[in-house]
Amino acid sequence: MNFLSINLRGVRDNRKLDWIRGLKTSHGVQFICVQETKLSESASFAFNQMWGRSLYNLAAVDSTGRSGGLASLWDPSIFSCSEGLWNFMGDFNDVRQLDERQNSEFVTTNAEAFNDFILSAALQEYDMGGAKFTYISDRGDKLSKLDRFLVCVGFMENWPEAAVTALDRLYSDHRPILLSTTPSDFGHIPFRFYNSWLEFHGFVDFVLVKCNQFTFNGSGDLALATKLRWLKGKIKEWIGAEKKRGNELYSMRRNMVAELELLAEERDLNDAELNLRIESRQFMLEFDKQRQSDIRQKSKVRWASEGDENTSYFHSIVNSNLSSNRINGVFIDEVWVTNPVVIKQQFFDYFAHLFKEPMNNRPSIECPYLKLVSPNDCENLVQPFSLLEIKEAIWECDGDRAPGPDGFNFTFLKRCWRWATR
Repeated sequence: MNFLSINLRGVRDNRKLDWIRGLKTSHGVQFICVQETKLSESASFAFNQMWGRSLYNLAAVDSTGRSGGLASLWDPSIFSCSEGLWNFMGDFNDVRQLDERQNSEFVTTNAEAFNDFILSAALQEYDMGGAKFTYISDRGDKLSKLDRFLVCVGFMENWPEAAVTALDRLYSDHRPILLSTTPSDFGHIPFRFYNSWLEFHGFVDFVLVKCNQFTFNGSGDLALATKLRWLKGKIKEWIGAEKKRGNELYSMRRNMVAELELLAEERDLNDAELNLRIESRQFMLEFDKQRQSDIRQKSKVRWASEGDENTSYFHSIVNSNLSSNRINGVFIDEVWVTNPVVIKQQFFDYFAHLFKEPMNNRPSIECPYLKLVSPNDCENLVQPFSLLEIKEAIWECDGDRAPGPDGFNFTFLKRCWRWATR
């Protein structure tokens, strides 16, 4: 789904209508919200000039004199008027913090009131790319971020990786802003080990068998890194099959409990049925606890009580991290680029240049009076790490910390150390 919001300062201008229609087509927009239509009789205006030839629904608020006026247009095959998820969009005519204004007055009390409203309404905001500000004065010396998308928690939970982009400003002093829930494909998702996997029946035995099948000749540190990379693919396959089996069993148990409870309304359950219900509910509780553990670990929050069941809190932390950490685009030569292939290449080129040797021929340093390291010490400095040294370093680290890009945390290494290092 793609949403477009724009303050047009009046819609009776063919250039503006053609502009919006072009944005709708080029970005695949299914919902348009227009502020400042300046239409006292919206019902008589031909909004199809803005939307195009396809079918649309309209909701409009007439202006008061020559100011105000709202219009929302949407694709009825995508949206319907019913209770559901909230998405507030448009020109809110205020800012949330000081850096959202430039050469313009910032009123602290107004910002506090705006933030209090957002907090009390349980709304959340996506980070915006493409530009820092959305409004610019006629002279071009005052800028503010007045336009934004504020969504409910349910919307953020469904689309935590949605992206907001400020588009180019042409026929208005406000930039159009685009909210897109269509995910960008940046390639495969990195592997990450979850502590709950250690509690899966047969997981540790599976790791033991696979570790015994692996052979490698080389130094201890290289052997461990190579074995973990090889083991990662095997674990992903096993966990995928186990989770599929667990989800199917969970659904079956949940349906069984529902059927037994309906049956209990008609007659008394016998001992076998009562025990089956208790067994099924216990399985469901353990399964839910396992999923909550994964969410808690994913949220990267150190909670005071490991028994805390406030999963909505951890869900919000996870979604907030996904939204704030996600790279939706980068400026390349002052142009906002969202193509994943181009973005990844830009990052690769940047770090390749950063770590490139700036001098091919460095001058030698001659300091005859410096104390030199002995030949034995020099040899020890370049020796591979021993397994004992690696183990000592691992045991000094917290369990949930990941040692590197392979995704295995120290809890796994400590638990499976005896087999992983064979």
